[in-house]
Amino acid sequence: MKHVLHIEYKTALLYLILGALWILLSDRALLLITDDPQLINELQTVKGWLFVFITASILFFYIRKYGKKIRSINNELISSQKKYKALYSNAPLSYQSLNKEGKVVDVNPTWCKTLGYKKEEIIGTHFKDLLHNDFKQHFDKSFENFIKTGSLSDVRFRIQKKNGRYILITFEGYIGHYDDTSDIRTYCTFKDITEENEIKQQLIERESRYRAMFRDNISVMLIVDMKGNILEANKSAQNFYGYALDEFLKLHFDEITTEKWRFDYLVKNILKDKQSSFEHTHILKNGAFRNTLVYSSQINYKKQKTYYLIIHDITPRKQAESQLVLAKEKAEESSKLIRAFLNNVSHEIRTPMNSILGFSQMLIRPGKDDKKRVQYVKHIKEGCNILTEKITDTIDISRIQTSNLKPFCDSFNIQDFCEKIVEEYRNKDEVKNRINTNYNLEHNNLIHTDRYKLERIIKHLIDNALKYAPNSSTNIKIDYKNHQFEIQISDNGPGIDYNMQEKIFEPFVKEFTDNTKLQGGTGIGLSIVRAFTEIIKGKLLLQSSPGTGTSFILLLPERVD
Repeated sequence: MKHVLHIEYKTALLYLILGALWILLSDRALLLITDDPQLINELQTVKGWLFVFITASILFFYIRKYGKKIRSINNELISSQKKYKALYSNAPLSYQSLNKEGKVVDVNPTWCKTLGYKKEEIIGTHFKDLLHNDFKQHFDKSFENFIKTGSLSDVRFRIQKKNGRYILITFEGYIGHYDDTSDIRTYCTFKDITEENEIKQQLIERESRYRAMFRDNISVMLIVDMKGNILEANKSAQNFYGYALDEFLKLHFDEITTEKWRFDYLVKNILKDKQSSFEHTHILKNGAFRNTLVYSSQINYKKQKTYYLIIHDITPRKQAESQLVLAKEKAEESSKLIRAFLNNVSHEIRTPMNSILGFSQMLIRPGKDDKKRVQYVKHIKEGCNILTEKITDTIDISRIQTSNLKPFCDSFNIQDFCEKIVEEYRNKDEVKNRINTNYNLEHNNLIHTDRYKLERIIKHLIDNALKYAPNSSTNIKIDYKNHQFEIQISDNGPGIDYNMQEKIFEPFVKEFTDNTKLQGGTGIGLSIVRAFTEIIKGKLLLQSSPGTGTSFILLLPERVD
């Protein structure tokens, strides 16, 4: 329109100038040529036609020049209109225009296709009526702000389709005036982002689940960058190592392990196989060491390659494995000891049995005098006593290992009790006067305890002293101090090595080497002594060193309930 006005003004101005110049100049020229009025009149007619021809020619070429421009502009306008109509009709985005009241004045076909309405159904409808109730107030605020600012971007509404289904849309638009009037309209496009939003929501939920799985997992989990710096640590890791999260983020992986080369090993294996597992010794914040099994793999974390570590505490398993090894070794040792015990106990039983059988046969032979018969009966009795002792020991150790024994107590004179036991040993030819006694009871010799168990304890300690110190005397001393009895049984034998002083109380163990012949006995006497001592609430002390003899000190309470 602007170009048309310029041409009109220019054409009128040009015609005015040409006409004025022609009149002024042509009239002067005629006066110079002639003074004849008739001739001047004829020349005026010719001059008029000439002016018309000249001005028509000039105007023709001048208007033709600008006409081309106008036609070019019109063609461009027509082309633009066609393009706009094509874009309007075939645009992939939905387009709508609202008036200042918020009513629909125009929509494109994509809009109709997206929402399922026909254009005539929707024109004049208030746009807010199409929205979900939760978004109507949001529309009022957004539309008011739209009118003020003149544009909007990424404003979201939930709008209802004709079939009743709601979709989520995002708006982009600006405010314009309609046909150069003061009436304003909105020119907006919107995009259906329902599926996109659902996918995004699923991604957010999935990420949230993974984060929750990482954060709250009972397994210890770490994320470490390619240089070994710790980037993330879940709650289990914080509880296991004792570091808070902010402390963890300042640590390098090598600072939580004793094996510095392991991180390089981890890197090489993951780069080669993408994942690996290995055992590791880790250090907790309190300085404690834990055996761990580390599973590692490579993941992308915050747009960088990192290592994802799952760490299991296998310290109990390692301890159990160590205990199993020790138990296996102990079982093998026990098996050897039991075999030695069975071989030895069979020897211990056969010896008195052979004595009993031999002297029994000799006893029934005719022609034996009374003196020899008495001697044979004595040997048979000694064999029976030995056999009874061995059987009793076997029953005692079996009861100790298979039942919860309790003391059966009564009151008796401890000095008389010990003298009776000692007298039994002194009646044996091989013992005679090798046992010495010393009683410091201060007129208090009454004890309330289990008679049978105390007798077995004292007999085993005396047997042990006589057996391992055959060439020395055995001393028995009984004191009464601080409301308890102290019974000390000592010898001047070879003593006991320090590394054997605890083992000798285990069943079937005796102090010997592979190159030493076994002493008599079954190897269960001191086990019975220790067990019976605990049952009658006593304490057993051992004082011995190689070459200085051995002393067993038995501390007994005055009364056991």
